[in-house]
Amino acid sequence: MLTGLDRVPSTVIAVVLGAVLSIGLSAPPVRAAEQPESSAPTTASAVSALDQALRDITSEEAAIRSAAAAVLIEQGDARLLPTLDAIRAEADRAVRQTIKPVIDLLKNHANLTS
Repeated sequence: MLTGLDRVPSTVIAVVLGAVLSIGLSAPPVRAAEQPESSAPTTASAVSALDQALRDITSEEAAIRSAAAAVLIEQGDARLLPTLDAIRAEADRAVRQTIKPVIDLLKNHANLTS
């Protein structure tokens, strides 16, 4: 009785193995992504993360908008409010729905710290 890989034709195994290896070889190394250059984010990287999040908040993809909102909530402050208001004024409904909780949380945080 044939079990496991014995039942799969060798040509199928070769094609799948070739596809997996080609995808794996073209992907960026995971090790570099897991090891940050420093333990604390620098100001420049935080600023660039905020800039990227401000660009991503208007994305067509809901997952990208949600990730951007999370970054803005985590790293943002009240100085972003005018920019977020300007984005919201010209955005579609989905973007406005994503931005509203970010603006509310940043306003609440600003009120608590002042």
